[in-house]
Amino acid sequence: MINQFWNRNRIVLKSFWIGFLILILLIPTFLISNLVTERQDRERESVAEISSRWAGAQTVTGPVIGIPYVETVSDNSGGSKPEKRWAYFLPGKLDISGRIVPEKRYRGIYKVIVYTTELQVRCHYDSLHLQELNLPADKMLWSEAAVFFNLSDLQGLQDEISLRLDTHTGGTDLELVPAKFSTEQFKNALTAALPGWLPAAAGGPLEFSTTVRMKGTGNLSFAPTGRETKVAVSSSWPDPSFSGSNLPDLRTVKDSGFVANWRVLALNRNFPQQWKGNTFDLDPASSNGSINARSTPFNTFSLGLRSVCFTPCSFPFRNISASTELTPWRPSRQSASSPGMSGQCCGPQRCRHSLAPNCPCSTVLSIP
Repeated sequence: MINQFWNRNRIVLKSFWIGFLILILLIPTFLISNLVTERQDRERESVAEISSRWAGAQTVTGPVIGIPYVETVSDNSGGSKPEKRWAYFLPGKLDISGRIVPEKRYRGIYKVIVYTTELQVRCHYDSLHLQELNLPADKMLWSEAAVFFNLSDLQGLQDEISLRLDTHTGGTDLELVPAKFSTEQFKNALTAALPGWLPAAAGGPLEFSTTVRMKGTGNLSFAPTGRETKVAVSSSWPDPSFSGSNLPDLRTVKDSGFVANWRVLALNRNFPQQWKGNTFDLDPASSNGSINARSTPFNTFSLGLRSVCFTPCSFPFRNISASTELTPWRPSRQSASSPGMSGQCCGPQRCRHSLAPNCPCSTVLSIP
């Protein structure tokens, strides 16, 4: 009788037994996964703590010339009133070169990569092209004209910054100070007043140059404000990651470090060379065309999480994760002439990261 019962229901009984074993095996898997997740959270807290004391991720924007003007606007009573607004002018050419020196900082068992860098910045205006904005000459407030140079975390500055201005009529050094001229576009940028003789030189070439010594953590980004923007970066860090809207045109990654070069045109971005008001945002996070180099240490906890995800007890869940078109990460060393692709999966647990850029479930471009 027992044999008859087994023969009639053996598929159901076997399925029940397999399911029971799977549930038992998932218990240690979940415990280990929770431990790894907790370590990852503490690692992020360590990065945030060190960044707050060293300097955070840095984004370089500028130099950009801003000239205020007076515009007549309607008021609530149906009349009109004068209102001060700003017009912004971007350079024709922007050249940035520098070397990133990485350093390791430790907080307990966690390792954080920070860096120092010295950037050579040079930009060239063939002219300001005032006619492009149809601004009347009598409405321009030349006495309040300024140049803006923005860094996302001024805490990282290591030296005073002096901006050299050269024109066909002469040159001068401009001392940059924080928020001297605050606008909606540049609220806390380094600024300097432009000399009084600028109106006479506005129709001719202008050139700005400076050296920036600063430190940061993780990312180093550049806003492509030039009609043609060229960036050349080198470092001794052997495992960089290039993100942003543009990957390097030329790059060499070796065990001794990397060299990367970008060239971005005005056609590759979503803002013009000059505009009025707050029409456009130069923040690389909200505009395309951005350039980003990132020092990425080997993340042991991510590897541990992937190992837990792809243990034998997680096999029944493979079909669930396959629907997202993600593939297991496999360490590889690819040619430096083409970027690699890596994907990671959270396995049986629901992803908590909402496919954010650093989510272990997202597929990202990385340079091995």
